[in-house]
Parts: sequence; structure tokens; C-alpha cells
Amino acid sequence: MAWLWDSWEEYVDVVHPVAVESPHRVRLSQEDSWFKAEHSLYKTAGKLEKNLRALGQLGFGGCNAAAPAHDQVLVEQAYPLVMEAVYAGEELLLYHRRLAKSKAAYGFLHQHSLPDHWNRYAKTHRIIIEINQFVSDVDELISGFEAMVEAAPL
Repeated sequence: MAWLWDSWEEYVDVVHPVAVESPHRVRLSQEDSWFKAEHSLYKTAGKLEKNLRALGQLGFGGCNAAAPAHDQVLVEQAYPLVMEAVYAGEELLLYHRRLAKSKAAYGFLHQHSLPDHWNRYAKTHRIIIEINQFVSDVDELISGFEAMVEAAPL
């Protein structure tokens, strides 16, 4: 169930978006029908899961998994997937204020600025560690979303 923000400012205060930049997005989400908001919510969650799987196929399994070796080609392949996941995660939180304020979003909200630091981290092995952390945080965000879906009354 979508839990919408009261204003763009409220969304920015909590999420500090780096990819979703338009203040009109909150207004548009508020004007959507219930059905369209739910559709957008689940569509975005699907995009986030798709990017998480793609990062997993590149060898990024999260913090508890062995990190792949630092390889510039691998880093270049991961970049668009991370960017898409950041956008999808921020969009998911655009439609789910309750999730954004939950413990499940904590890691994502601290890691979603990864693209801002990408070039600096990519010069060292740190980028691999950061991508692995990002994967863990996205996984936790998705798990939190799924838990809220399961807990929602019918």
C-alpha cells in the first residue's frame, strides 16, 4: 500500500535524493489514483529487484559474500546497474513514506549517494566494497518492503 509524502520538502528531508530530482514527482504521486500509485509502487520494486539480481550475476553478493576482484570492466558494468537501482530505490521511497522512515531503509539512505563518489572509489578496490555494501542495503530495503506488504491488512 502506497504511503505518500505530504510535500517534496518532507521527502527531501528524509531521503536526500540524488537521482529523483523533480519536486513535481511528489505532486504527481499525490494526484495518481490509488490503483496507479499501487502499480507504480510494485513496478518500481520490480525494477529494484531486477537490478539487484543483475548485480548479483556480476558477483556482488552483499557484505556477507566474497567480493569479486577489482576489475575495471566489472566496475564499468556495475555502474549503470547501480545508477538504475539508486533511482528505483528513491522512487520506491517516493511512494512509500513509511518504508523510508523504517530501519529497512537506513542502509540504502546512507549508501544511495554512491554514484556521487564513484570516480574516486573506482580508482581503488574500495568501489568493490561499496558496491557489495550497496547490494546488502538494497536487499534489506526490498526485504523491508516485502515485510510491510505481508503485514498489510487485506
